[in-house]
Amino acid sequence: MSLQKLALELAALEKLKLEMQKEMERIAIRSIVNSTQSKVKASGQQIQSKMHSSMDEVKQFASQTMVASITPIFAGKAADSSKNKLASIQMPSLPNLVR
Repeated sequence: MSLQKLALELAALEKLKLEMQKEMERIAIRSIVNSTQSKVKASGQQIQSKMHSSMDEVKQFASQTMVASITPIFAGKAADSSKNKLASIQMPSLPNLVR
């Protein structure tokens, strides 16, 4: 083999080595992105669970605790109306922005 052919083969091997390194970097980056996406998704699920629990506490507070606190203050139709209004409060809707 001539020196020129060896130089060409060496250049081709260097180019191939560079392409393989680039592909390995792409794979590593994809792996990091996938891992981060999984962590964000898990965090989103935890946040959703906590938000649901908090919304349930708010509804329970309005429909039970506040009713019990307001009952002695009002009398007659005002008491009934305030009880009904507080008991009919809907659970707040808080969308989770983490996806």
